Amino acid sequence: TGGPKYANYNRKMGHVWELFNEAEHHYTVDQYIHDYDVVVQEMVDAVGGVDKAPAFMGIGGASPAWYPEFLNQSKHVVHPPPIDYISTHFYAGCSNRTDPNTYSSGFFGRAKSF
Repeated sequence: TGGPKYANYNRKMGHVWELFNEAEHHYTVDQYIHDYDVVVQEMVDAVGGVDKAPAFMGIGGASPAWYPEFLNQSKHVVHPPPIDYISTHFYAGCSNRTDPNTYSSGFFGRAKSF
């Protein structure tokens, strides 16, 4: 489980651990919440408490539609689960990557709807 190896990787030192980046590719939101709770609790137990563990970041690029369920504490087994951050990102594209004239409507235009 790691135990002492992780002692120097804690929230007081500014360390953050993101669980399951891009989980939407292999998980449902309910499966993600379950596994997040299990893994985070095991890590917290292994290092001797939440203060000795890193800060935890969830979601990792999953759909923004996951936010309400993930942040709803009643959906979690551990109450309250240590959720210090959530992260998200998206992939933009454009019709022609070699033509900068398509960037505004492609890359940057899609960012507005994110």
